[in-house]
Amino acid sequence: MARTRRQPSQIIGRLLDVRDRLKSLFRALESETPSDQWERLRQLAAELQALWGEDTDAALIGLHLFLTDEYAVDQPLHVALLADLLAQDLCATGHRREALVIAAITHDIGMYDYRRELDHRSGPLTPELQSQVEQHPLRSVSLLERHGVRDAQVLRAVREHHERMDGSGYPRRLGGQQISPFARMLAIADMYSAMIRPRPYRDAMLSRVGLGTLFRERGRQVDEGLTDRLIRVLGIHPPGTFVRLEDGRIAAVVGRGPDPRSPRLLALMSKRGNLLPNPGPVDDEAIREPVSAFDYRGAWNVLLDELDRGG
Repeated sequence: MARTRRQPSQIIGRLLDVRDRLKSLFRALESETPSDQWERLRQLAAELQALWGEDTDAALIGLHLFLTDEYAVDQPLHVALLADLLAQDLCATGHRREALVIAAITHDIGMYDYRRELDHRSGPLTPELQSQVEQHPLRSVSLLERHGVRDAQVLRAVREHHERMDGSGYPRRLGGQQISPFARMLAIADMYSAMIRPRPYRDAMLSRVGLGTLFRERGRQVDEGLTDRLIRVLGIHPPGTFVRLEDGRIAAVVGRGPDPRSPRLLALMSKRGNLLPNPGPVDDEAIREPVSAFDYRGAWNVLLDELDRGG
């Protein structure tokens, strides 16, 4: 018997459940007492891949809109999905995809315990805190090794995810082909996800602006070919973003289209900002500009209801 496909709200609900278990896993990985968490990590990676394999667009919407208030766990989940999309586009399978997802969800475990302090700072970092930040990839690797991770691809990707193509990154100032392919994927996913997620000290950047920033940094901060792939895979307006149409209505991007400039849209609000009595798909109306989804939170649950109804 064929398995019933989950509704988008169920996909997002499962991601919220995984978030809770990821927090528990992070606490285990921070412990000074050695343990073996490898199979737990593998199971979590497999569950995530199965979830967004069912409905990638729903997972993107959930990680962009509904999992944004706990940066230390939500951002690694988002990075894992973005990196896995890159891996799939490169035709990676099996263990390679699993290793990349595990590296993505654990890449910042070395700074988990002081993330809150970083998020609430209003001024420059102290020299001590700056040193901790620059050493956190090495601390992440040390914690993973302490808790049973021996996979060389995982450890190298975590160690190098803050290295940059022009050699300006950390902790070892590697550049170009010295950086592993997995680390280059993580770097792009990590930078993009960080830019478009709200933080206590700043608003979220519009996704199109974040993608534009990556595009301008191709070959310097980030790998050129991988950046082009991410933009093509996500689209100019990724699922979970909001746009203003030429007629003034506000629409949500609910799916990727046949090309990066043609997403699937669902009109939700009038040009005056009122919820439409009958939200519906957008046919030929052109996009005027992207807008912040966080300015239209009142439409999020309507969006989810419409998606569950097949809108």
